[in-house]
Amino acid sequence: MKDSLLVGLIDRGEKQMKKRLVWILMMICIIAPLLIASCGGESSAFVVINRESGSGTRDTFEEKVMTWTNDAGLRNSKQISIRSEQYDSTQGVINAVATINDGIGYVSAGFLSNTTSVKAVTIDGIACTKETVLNGSYPLARVLYFITKGEANDAEKAFIYWVQNDGQNFVEDEHYFRFPDGYKFVETKVAANPGYQMGSDPVLDMTGGWTPNTLSEGGSTTVFPLADRWSKEYKKVTGRNVIVAGGGSGTGVQSTIEGLVDIGAISRDLFSNERVGGDLIPYDIAIDGVAIIVSSHLYDDLGITNLTLEQVRNIFAGGTGTPFPTK
Repeated sequence: MKDSLLVGLIDRGEKQMKKRLVWILMMICIIAPLLIASCGGESSAFVVINRESGSGTRDTFEEKVMTWTNDAGLRNSKQISIRSEQYDSTQGVINAVATINDGIGYVSAGFLSNTTSVKAVTIDGIACTKETVLNGSYPLARVLYFITKGEANDAEKAFIYWVQNDGQNFVEDEHYFRFPDGYKFVETKVAANPGYQMGSDPVLDMTGGWTPNTLSEGGSTTVFPLADRWSKEYKKVTGRNVIVAGGGSGTGVQSTIEGLVDIGAISRDLFSNERVGGDLIPYDIAIDGVAIIVSSHLYDDLGITNLTLEQVRNIFAGGTGTPFPTK
């Protein structure tokens, strides 16, 4: 009896030791490249910078990069490796890639005009530009949306209508892409704006008796700079307030469903369960591209200026420690 108990304790101890060794090895694989990068040492492998679960930009990246159709017409997908650093905002990803010698990540193209600390690589030789995003040749183009729970009320419709019309004049100021002439809306276009005449001054017909005087909007960190600009311009012409917050696309969806905000913002398509189960209605508001960014060291010193879509997929599937592509 004592012998069997002793053997059992020894076996359990060996199993625990093996688990600890596996955990230690995993930590070494994750941390070693980061230590090399932070110390300025030379390495030959990427440090992968990722967005958090629930990010609209991450959802778009997973849909357009990590999922593909093979030659037989079958859908395939790869998971983003757990061997990556996660950040909960676009600016967080930019800061991380900028400060880590071998960093690679993905962000909204709208954020790149204000920084020289990271560089966007071309994908299969195609740069993320207004022309390539609008003509569909850039593979990581996307539409940005506002969402409401159920049909928008008059006050919400008025703001969204203004955004889809006069508000487009400010889109490219914030380095996103406005609707081109003849744009066919992916989702909902507000057909009429109660009590608001385009170009009139003062612009509001107050006889409609709208309530409330203040709207709340929240969600995507990608949409936030645009929504913030729109809220300021909208107040100038209407006198009405739109309070803007970030939090991510996932937060925007949940907050809209729960009634915590009047209008949500997302940087990806609605999922079917959100559209039906959450009774959410999306409204096209602008066009954007997701850019693959690398550190200045990788771009300028090592000449990593172009990656194929397959290379990007394999880098993020492999995670930190994935070797640089051979030339």
